[in-house]
Amino acid sequence: MRNRLSCSLLFAIPILIINSCKNSGKSPCFDVKQVEKPWTNAYILVQHFDRHNQVTNSYYLHPVGSFTLKNDGTYSVVSDGVPLAGMWHLNYQDCTITLDKGNADSRTFVVEKLSDDSLTISRTDTPNRVIYGQHYVRQKTN
Repeated sequence: MRNRLSCSLLFAIPILIINSCKNSGKSPCFDVKQVEKPWTNAYILVQHFDRHNQVTNSYYLHPVGSFTLKNDGTYSVVSDGVPLAGMWHLNYQDCTITLDKGNADSRTFVVEKLSDDSLTISRTDTPNRVIYGQHYVRQKTN
């Protein structure tokens, strides 16, 4: 009887583990290949909020430039003629992209929307009570 129970558990435990992994909800929020491409700035929506998280002021910025995430883990940005480059990291658990993780210039963005032709990411500057919603369109290739 004891042997039967042990054998049953040997078969049941892997099945339970597989099912719990399938139902964990930890699937990627998007296919990383969708984001690894050159994007062109469309606009930035800047929203200031108060201590009650109510938006008090908002406006649009229209920088000229691009944002490229490469599959080797590097990124490049050109905004109004100012270049910037570094490393990027994707966190599937919370659907965020972090630029320059681990250094003083580290910035984390939530991926709000991603399609074949557009990308929207946002970053909250909590101390200054500002949300930056950055909108991009897929860069046209010649």
